[in-house]
Amino acid sequence: MEGSCSRGYSLIEVLMALTVLSILILPLLSLFVYGIDYSHWAGRETKGAAYAHDMMEHLKAEGFRSLKQQISTDYFLVPEEDWEEIGSYTRYYSLQLVTKEMAYEDFLNIELLLIEVYVEWDEREREIVLTSYLAPGDER
Repeated sequence: MEGSCSRGYSLIEVLMALTVLSILILPLLSLFVYGIDYSHWAGRETKGAAYAHDMMEHLKAEGFRSLKQQISTDYFLVPEEDWEEIGSYTRYYSLQLVTKEMAYEDFLNIELLLIEVYVEWDEREREIVLTSYLAPGDER
């Protein structure tokens, strides 16, 4: 069979091609691993923020007068035994009565309620704090 030219790859050529290919692909695979980790982290952060927002809206719905009654001094932190556990998340809140001086015609002192909602997870290594003020409205 002269004239037929069948040429294959040697084992060394195949091993060199695989080595070069693996050197190029490994860094790309590590990007996928980091992407998955970051996606998981972002999902946990989003869930923590949603839990904080939910509690903040619940507290605001109670109203200024109702929340003010919980405070015996100027500051109130929910006792640890009343902290709410939601899966691996823990949420609780604090209330603080503050007086702000507002410049309106004459000076006016207004009483506000500072609400802080805390959500912790990962054995309390991660935390989100949501802060808002609540003013007295025309509650009936």
